Amino acid sequence: EPEPLRLRDPLLLAFFTFLALRYVRALPFALLIALPWSAAQLSRRFGSPSAGFLSLAWRRLGAGLVVFALLWGVLRLPRRLDPEVSPRTPGDVLSPFWRASRGLPVRCASWLQSAPQNLRFYNYYHSGGLLTWALYGQRRVFIDGRGDLHNYSGAWTAHVMFSNIEPGWEQSWQRLAPHVALLLRGCKLQGALEERGWKFVTDDPDWVLLADPRFYPQIPAHMRQSPVPR
Repeated sequence: EPEPLRLRDPLLLAFFTFLALRYVRALPFALLIALPWSAAQLSRRFGSPSAGFLSLAWRRLGAGLVVFALLWGVLRLPRRLDPEVSPRTPGDVLSPFWRASRGLPVRCASWLQSAPQNLRFYNYYHSGGLLTWALYGQRRVFIDGRGDLHNYSGAWTAHVMFSNIEPGWEQSWQRLAPHVALLLRGCKLQGALEERGWKFVTDDPDWVLLADPRFYPQIPAHMRQSPVPR
């Protein structure tokens, strides 16, 4: 007999469901929490061990599959109902889905898509997901949400150093030698680079793309854009 419902159960379920909806990678962990508990509760309320020819384990498995199907349907439903605002092909950064998303560097990502293939760029952590999508098959981002991988490669340590303008950042920056840098507007690194002559290229409401003063003359005039109205 499953134990009675306790306050911790819905709290844990709500927490992991929130993580799954916010971060797709957390979905397996949410299912590990949700399915056994949900199956046990459904079995407790709608079946008894002696009812029918199915054992309690089979009924719990069936109830778990029902819950899984419901979760899958909920997570997939928005894409089925409104395919026009769902990103489909990697690189389609100007789709209505991305343009309707606030706080993302859509304009800067579009600029990077049309930049020369040999361009070296640095990007701020929070822009990595969109850039991975926009530049899929073209070039790698400096950093994105896969913190474990970037910590292993050293990119995370470098990102923290640059973001906080820690001692030795300038030497590391010179070794990285990016042509342009996509930064969160108003961050410390933006001020430090502008003091060293880095020039405005394009921006979004919350983002700015700066170019190394030695590389800036190589940027065609039509790619030197005006700031977005704010």
